[in-house]
Amino acid sequence: MKTNRRVSFLCLCAAAMFLWACGSNVKRVVIGTKDEVRYSGTATEQDASALGNVLKRSGMFADRGTSVTLSKGSDGTSISWVVSEGMWNDPNYAAQLEQVTRNLSPVVGGLPIKVKMCNLKYETKKEWVVHPPVMVGAKDFVVYQGDATEKDAKALGDALKNAGYFQDLGSQVVLLKGGDGTVISFVVEEGLWNNEEKIEGFQTMMHDIAPQIGEGQIKVRLVNTDIETKKEFPVS
Repeated sequence: MKTNRRVSFLCLCAAAMFLWACGSNVKRVVIGTKDEVRYSGTATEQDASALGNVLKRSGMFADRGTSVTLSKGSDGTSISWVVSEGMWNDPNYAAQLEQVTRNLSPVVGGLPIKVKMCNLKYETKKEWVVHPPVMVGAKDFVVYQGDATEKDAKALGDALKNAGYFQDLGSQVVLLKGGDGTVISFVVEEGLWNNEEKIEGFQTMMHDIAPQIGEGQIKVRLVNTDIETKKEFPVS
């Protein structure tokens, strides 16, 4: 799993570990000496250990007091991440956290997974479901988030394939619908966002396919593999 360059966003202060350690009945697996995976429901110690080991190999667990909770039950799987105050209001932050969750999903049984962002008191501040991506061909895919549906993702995927963007080369596109409208993010190679000719190509393509996907104004983002926004522009 690719290590996010913003690994620090999952690190907790010692106060969080103290608060959570007060619950003597909490089931947990300690990774190293300070990091932990808490588990509940039908999640097992083996599940928690597997998740913790993946997080350690990725560098996200680095013995700094980070804590993650894994829960399984009749309503599915959820992973709760404790984050710094207010970070649940940052859409880029949430997008990166979703990417991390998507990458580690095979270890906990696959998607869908409910993601929760919590404060140091373990109060849920934001939650959403990470869905399996919609595949277009064998390698290209559309990830959908927020109010976007699988049907929306399929329509976008078909439009991008017809436009020649999807060529079964492993391209990833993220479709988000919510209070801020529709956002389509293209995961592109490093530095492409500085190429004006490429940007014009995206603008032309999105202008052409917008009627096919039934949208009004669309916000387009060019993002790196960590889903960090590097360029943004509207298309109507």
